[in-house]
Amino acid sequence: MDNRRDQFQQYYRLFDNVKEMTQLWFETQNRWIFLRSALVNLNIKNDDQASLKQIYIKFTEIDESFRNFQKLAFQNPSVAGLAKVEMNRIHFKTWLHVFDELIIELDFYLNEQYRSKFGRFYFLSNDDLVNLISSGLDPRFYIPYVRQLFKGVHNIQFRLPEQNIGTTTNQTMNSAAIDVYGKLFIR
Repeated sequence: MDNRRDQFQQYYRLFDNVKEMTQLWFETQNRWIFLRSALVNLNIKNDDQASLKQIYIKFTEIDESFRNFQKLAFQNPSVAGLAKVEMNRIHFKTWLHVFDELIIELDFYLNEQYRSKFGRFYFLSNDDLVNLISSGLDPRFYIPYVRQLFKGVHNIQFRLPEQNIGTTTNQTMNSAAIDVYGKLFIR
């Protein structure tokens, strides 16, 4: 009887460890995905983005170790085996802590650079704001965000200036800058 009780307690501890590890892994991977996509989508080439460059450098330092762990986990997909290794829990907690710090720094950067200059950006999540900033000059990508920021806007029509219509096709393909004038229909 005691043997079964001991065995049951071992399984209980193992399942508890698996639960904790999968929760840590889930939280860490979600933050990693957000930071990775945000830092890839934001164009970090300007000298005035020193704080964003620092966030990117910190992220790349830890990104490699997290990706190596992902590869090892893929090669040995035993969750129970991963849950038994105490070092994995320490790694997850470290990664989670660093990712949380980087998200706070990114939030500060977004508030400083964008939200403070246009208050309606406070209504967008960090993920939406990063997507909006990184969507480039194609106005079609702005539509969902315009609807979020200006509740009365139901339709947007974009047109090119009349004087540029003849040369627009070649200019559009060869240039990143295009003047677009939009009509907003507000009900």
